[in-house]
Amino acid sequence: MKDPKSKKKKWKTFIIGILLILLARFTLYGFSLYLRRNAILKESIEKQVAVRYPSVHFELGSASLVYGKGIGLKEMKGAEAASPQNPIGEVQDLFLECPITIINLLRKKIAPTSLKIDGVLLRLPSVKLLKGTHLKFQKKLSGKIQIPVEITGFQMIFQPEHGKKDPISSQKIEIRFYPAGSSDEKGFLLKSEKIIAKTADPLIPIYNGPISKQFDDWLLKTVP
Repeated sequence: MKDPKSKKKKWKTFIIGILLILLARFTLYGFSLYLRRNAILKESIEKQVAVRYPSVHFELGSASLVYGKGIGLKEMKGAEAASPQNPIGEVQDLFLECPITIINLLRKKIAPTSLKIDGVLLRLPSVKLLKGTHLKFQKKLSGKIQIPVEITGFQMIFQPEHGKKDPISSQKIEIRFYPAGSSDEKGFLLKSEKIIAKTADPLIPIYNGPISKQFDDWLLKTVP
């Protein structure tokens, strides 16, 4: 007759073994998800853009989730769905700073602190589109900027005007937006409808003021 204690010990060992196998499986699964987190993030962003903007053909080179720092996107292109081979806008790098931790992810509380964008290129049909820019900016941005936004390497390319063969390119512009009540490192107190913008050309003065007709005039100076 088998010893009951021996039988109990055998079953205990068996259960522990099963638990260890399950733990190993979940650990491997979790590690696999961790390794695939960037691919999952990229797929998720592409699907959300496709659902929200069905008339836009969107391409995303890569996405990365940097633990404790934020989310980075690289090599983005946007074009009309009818002509995906002719991108209208391109962005080389975008980084949304936010404290991404396991606890924040579980609680779904990820509050961004700043947005940095570099290498922006817009292909526009006419320089005339710059007129009235301040009205478009005010409509889209007024009261909506909740975090500092820094855009570097912003450039526009326009279709050639009548009698010209080559497209017109603007200067590369650096633009910074600040939410209401905040101040930048130079001490400027800005509201959400005000910006600082400058180019590498010393002949074009830095623009520091509201989004208005004066901003339109400054922007037109960046186009040769």
